[in-house]
Amino acid sequence: PIMYWKKRPFSAQFYSNGLAFKVNDINKINELAQKPAAFWLVAQHKDVIKELHEYLPHCREYARNKKRLLLLCNNEQ
Repeated sequence: PIMYWKKRPFSAQFYSNGLAFKVNDINKINELAQKPAAFWLVAQHKDVIKELHEYLPHCREYARNKKRLLLLCNNEQ
């Protein structure tokens, strides 16, 4: 699955055929990161620095643009 932290663009929902979800709860990210299945997390740079930094051990940066980071998250890192 593809998770968007706090804000999911409409185009993400459309082009993913409904597989992109918005996540507002940090506990949900932590819960998903403990499971064996990997997931993608898209977040704005400022949100990663302010709110998600403690969960980054479960995630590694895969790509970035001016506004967002694409992180691959799982419990094997």
